[in-house]
Amino acid sequence: PVYYKYTIQYSIDSSRIFPYRTLCRRRERAPRDDMSTMPAELKPLKRFFKRAEELDRAAAKGDQKGASVAYFCRSYALQLGLKIHRDLGELAPPTIMAFLLATMDGVEAAKASLPKYDGDAAKAFCQQFALSVFKRADDEDRNGLADKGTARTFYAAATFLDMLLQFGDLDADIKDLPLYAKYKANDIIKALKEGRQPTAGPPGGNPDDAGAGGF
Repeated sequence: PVYYKYTIQYSIDSSRIFPYRTLCRRRERAPRDDMSTMPAELKPLKRFFKRAEELDRAAAKGDQKGASVAYFCRSYALQLGLKIHRDLGELAPPTIMAFLLATMDGVEAAKASLPKYDGDAAKAFCQQFALSVFKRADDEDRNGLADKGTARTFYAAATFLDMLLQFGDLDADIKDLPLYAKYKANDIIKALKEGRQPTAGPPGGNPDDAGAGGF
């Protein structure tokens, strides 16, 4: 059988990278879009794919919102991956492009079956979801109920907040939330390993005070 590989051209539109593909013949099949085939150069993107896979499982149970957010997670990871490939230039191993092409096929297939979100609507949808995840972790933390699950939720929130960068810079009132969420995730895990109760709220603050971003 004859297999094909795509070559990529890049263009920038509203700070996002869109691929334009032309076919060229090759004799090996690209790997499937999953983390087991992810090249080492793309490991910084693993957290976005992990969150997307978690949301896929929720979508399989009927959560349409989860399917849409999973699409945007993969879309942003693809954008970052294409930039990594471009920056590496001739040093980029072929496994990077093979993985990205498999991801691209999945993203395009998913888009066809999802509600249409464009521009500000897409940003608002993803931001609302990210903030709801952050608030769930923040509420647990401020109520003195933080555990490993809270840390995982904070870390997931940080990933979803970082994913918003595909729409441009974060709004001023939430720009510090990704860093705060990562700090809280690490601080909670550290406290639990040391056998002590995690400190509620922001560092050195009162858990009843407004935290990062006013939350």
